[in-house]
Amino acid sequence: MIDRSNIKYHFDLEQGSEEWREIRLGKFTGSNANVLLTNGRDADGLGAGVKNLLYKNASELITGGEGDSFIGNVHTERGNASEPLAIELYEEATWSTVKKCGFIELTHYIGYSPDGLIGDDGLAECKAPDNAEYLRLLIEKTVDPKYFAQMMFGLWVTGRQWCDNIYFNSNFGDKPYFHIRFERDEKVMQIFDEKMGIITRKMDELLNKYHDKK
Repeated sequence: MIDRSNIKYHFDLEQGSEEWREIRLGKFTGSNANVLLTNGRDADGLGAGVKNLLYKNASELITGGEGDSFIGNVHTERGNASEPLAIELYEEATWSTVKKCGFIELTHYIGYSPDGLIGDDGLAECKAPDNAEYLRLLIEKTVDPKYFAQMMFGLWVTGRQWCDNIYFNSNFGDKPYFHIRFERDEKVMQIFDEKMGIITRKMDELLNKYHDKK
C-alpha cells in the first residue's frame, strides 16, 4: 500500500515551467498511466511499457535530466491555448469553481498534474480534440482508454471521487463545449495500488543496484 501521509499540493507551480519539469523527474504520472492497465506475461504482471519507464525514470533521478521526453504537438498546443476558455465555460455551466494546481506529489516516484481541482471530491481534465474526434465524442460519449487511465490515476493519487473530462472546440459555434463525468472505479484503484507498489520496490532496487556498482 502506498503511503499517502506526505502528499504535497504545489498550487503555485506553473505547468510547463522549468520547476514543473524538475519536480516531475523520475515520477510515474497520469500521462503514462495507461501502461499500468496493460498486463505483462512476467510474474509481476508489469508490461513492457512499464519496464521501459522504470529505466527512464531511474535514469532521470540519477542524471537529474529528462531523457527523450515528449515536448508536445499540435494537439497539446491547441489544448494548452484553449484550456482557460474551456474551464470558464465549464464553470458557467456547472456553477463550479475550478482551482488550479501545478502538480501533486504523492511520493518520490509518483505524481500528477491536474487541469484543476473541483470542491473536495472532483477533478477536471481538459481536452481539445480535432473536429472529427470532437463530434464523435459529442455523439458517442466515449473516451480514449489513455485518457480514461489518466483520469483514474488522478483519482487514485488524490483520493477524490470523480473527474469531469472537459472537451472544447471553438469550430462548433453553438456547441463549443461539453463534459463527461467519470466516477472513481475501485477495481482500477486496486490495480494502481498493486502495480505502483511493485513499481516502487523495483525503482528502489534499480537505484540501489546502480549505486552499488560505484
